[in-house]
Amino acid sequence: MPSAPSITVGVTAEVAEEWSWAAAHARIPQILALTLSLPEALENVRVAVTVEDGPEVFGSTVAFEGELASGVTTPRSVHLPLSARAMAGVDERRAGECVIRVEDRATGSLLGEYRQAVDILPRDLWSWSGDPRRKEQIDRLKHHYASIQQRLEEVDSGAEADELVQQRAGLERALANLLGHSRLVSRSLLASFSRPNHPDVLMLAREAAAIRGKRTGDPSFSAFQADDVAEAEREVEASVSAIYEALQARQISYSEPPPGWDYAESGQRIRDHGAVARSGLGTCMDTTVLTAAVIEHVGLLPVMVLIQGHIFIGYWRRNPEPPANGSRPEWFPATPAMNDAARIVELVEGGWLGLIETTAFTAGRRTSAADARVEARRRLESGLADGPVWIIDVAEARKAGVSPLPAVQERADGVTEVIEYRPGGARDVTEVPTPTREATGERIVDAHPPRYRTWKSSLFTLNARNALLNLGSGPSVQPLVLPPSGLGELEDRLNQDVEFELLSGYSIPEVYRAREIYNAAVLESDDVLRLLGDRRLYVQRISQARSSAGPISTTKFASEIRSMARRAKEAHDERGMNPLFLCLGALRWPLKDRSGALASAPLILVPVKIAVRRGGGFVLSLDTSAQTTPNAALIEWLRREYDLVIPSLSEPAADRAGIDVDAVLADVRNAIAARGLALDVASTASLALLDLAAFRMWQDLNIHGDAFLRHPLVDHLVHTPTEAFADAAVMASVDADTDSQLDALITPIPPTPRRSAPLCGHAKDAASCFRGHRARANPRRSPT
Repeated sequence: MPSAPSITVGVTAEVAEEWSWAAAHARIPQILALTLSLPEALENVRVAVTVEDGPEVFGSTVAFEGELASGVTTPRSVHLPLSARAMAGVDERRAGECVIRVEDRATGSLLGEYRQAVDILPRDLWSWSGDPRRKEQIDRLKHHYASIQQRLEEVDSGAEADELVQQRAGLERALANLLGHSRLVSRSLLASFSRPNHPDVLMLAREAAAIRGKRTGDPSFSAFQADDVAEAEREVEASVSAIYEALQARQISYSEPPPGWDYAESGQRIRDHGAVARSGLGTCMDTTVLTAAVIEHVGLLPVMVLIQGHIFIGYWRRNPEPPANGSRPEWFPATPAMNDAARIVELVEGGWLGLIETTAFTAGRRTSAADARVEARRRLESGLADGPVWIIDVAEARKAGVSPLPAVQERADGVTEVIEYRPGGARDVTEVPTPTREATGERIVDAHPPRYRTWKSSLFTLNARNALLNLGSGPSVQPLVLPPSGLGELEDRLNQDVEFELLSGYSIPEVYRAREIYNAAVLESDDVLRLLGDRRLYVQRISQARSSAGPISTTKFASEIRSMARRAKEAHDERGMNPLFLCLGALRWPLKDRSGALASAPLILVPVKIAVRRGGGFVLSLDTSAQTTPNAALIEWLRREYDLVIPSLSEPAADRAGIDVDAVLADVRNAIAARGLALDVASTASLALLDLAAFRMWQDLNIHGDAFLRHPLVDHLVHTPTEAFADAAVMASVDADTDSQLDALITPIPPTPRRSAPLCGHAKDAASCFRGHRARANPRRSPT
């Protein structure tokens, strides 16, 4: 083995203090100047760079391998890619350390090392600094500028003052150049948060295609294939309108940006497309990047329009790509980002750039696509008066190397899934396992015979008028404010006899109001789970009524919950059946009869009760007289519509307290994804009144099935329906006295000798009568 060199290599570097995933993904170097000082030449050297936090490595690269001459090397920049798997767990700012190691490749010995503390920014943060290497330069120049300004105030005139003025002018030019560069890079990097291959974007594109097909007769997105310019513009507008209506049907609620106080002056956090698209929350930024992703997915060209304090979506109405053997049109800017106000106005007024306001499709607005376009133009006019206006061309940014960030989404089974995209190839999917509640693997099995199960499933009406296949959004359905990770926890704690206080979304603690958060619907997931741990459960329904559209007030909440509790109690007292359920998870799909609207069928039904306190409060608890069950109507609908049977939904696995909700939702999501169906599994929770006669009869058959099957006639109909029926008990007691026969009869009302004697007298004819009926009946039809 060769001996290790006994020399020491000096290492210096200018390393960015903050590391952004978007900048790293765009291959922007984080190390501006890496310099090595060698006392003598080295033949076989490796320069390795990592950013790490103890044993956790966020990224690594080899900056150089080979021979190095003695002396000081030329400074070089180094780009270090950040691992998508590691960044999937970076939800908040993380402390890390950039480590540069110079090693002898032959022996592995360490020749030199440089370390510097760095901050890893959250994966969902759009940083306004843009190029991470320039931030420190700008800060140094600003500090130098401030010191010169202070010295000028101390010096009245003379040669020193003139020199200071010249230095200040030079610093102003340098700062302007650096700030202009950083803003341009930052705006361009915004395109990386638009992920056109996100699974939820694919679902939205399908929904938009269905809407477009109903509106125009053609569900395809092929605007730029039209030869006529006017026809191509009409096709673009029709496609964008269909996308707008598909997003509007998702009932996304508008909210302020997620809390992140240390980023208030340096960037904005952007929610994942899936969290927004699944009837979640969205800022103007969230809805804009989501809309851009859908527009890009269908082959059109999105342009994000950034004004002071707001952003909305634009799109090229004409194809800017040059024809064969031609040149680009003169109107096209051909740049990822631009802030030329006069040019932007010219593009809009000339009809090249279309605009539409994305917050207009949020829940409660009921704004048409045409009105949303008018609102966007009004926004642009006010934005031009307030400050600089930027347009970010997503397609041009892609050409400049700004590719979509990998999508990170939390699956219901507790696994974080990272989806990386490869241009021109299949996407890579990485699973990052996270701790989950222990499941026993035991199945809650429907042990009734197949024929008996068929009777139960035949009681349902499988269409959108059945509340079990379309919950609706009226006062009888109250959505809970609960993140996906809270569904299983809520069901478990209810099964552990834990009671929860039901509260209006506006009844949040004062500490949140001090942070200017006024409704639980805009709280972060961790805060909602923390309040759930305190047995507080928030309800926030979005009214669709024209007179009162938007989140219902605290007074309206109390009235509607009190009405639900009263109706549930009355139904239980009168009919012995509690119609109040906690609906966990939902399967959604576009309705055929109402373009853009979504049917929402609950997956799991948990029977619950609401108690009204004397002071006016409400308490939610488990109804122990009934059992948690999967939605049998949905199970039958999936079988009939798609020939799809999901065993884990029909016979859900149990955990230590009730059903393993997360596993059920994950299995349903995987099953429909494997078939490529246009269905969406949403991790939602709602309280609903499901007072359906068919459901009550089904539950009666389900709960008392064992008792019914012990009856000879039911046993015969289930197991031997085509054979002759002979009641052995009746035939054996034909010669017994009438009183004993009356005692043995099972009748709906207490029998008397006058009413029942004819039955006893004809006992011998019962079998023959039934045989005659069965002989004439269709043997394939189930008697019910």
